[in-house]
Amino acid sequence: MPLIGALFNHDERLSRLLDLKRRLLQQAAKHPRPATKTKPRTGEIRDAIVAVLTKNSPTPMSVKEILYSAEDLLGKRVSRDTVNSFLAVNAKGTKPLFVRAKAGRYRLA
Repeated sequence: MPLIGALFNHDERLSRLLDLKRRLLQQAAKHPRPATKTKPRTGEIRDAIVAVLTKNSPTPMSVKEILYSAEDLLGKRVSRDTVNSFLAVNAKGTKPLFVRAKAGRYRLA
């Protein structure tokens, strides 16, 4: 019997839930929370760096120029260390992705 009573007497609980929902939506409208910072997707920074260097293909760019262009492309801040590390690591090896033109300046291989 308690189960049948619970199924048929849901009006009070439903109205309380609807009141709670209304109050929470009002609070959210008055005091919106800022968006949380998320980590970049895997390869997002890499793709941005390659896109920036592809756009300026023949001309070597400084790490700073690459960084700012990648930030503009992504629409958010990027760590300078991440960009610098990615460029340095991928300018070495048997098939480098980048060529280090001179200290701190890179172009696509």
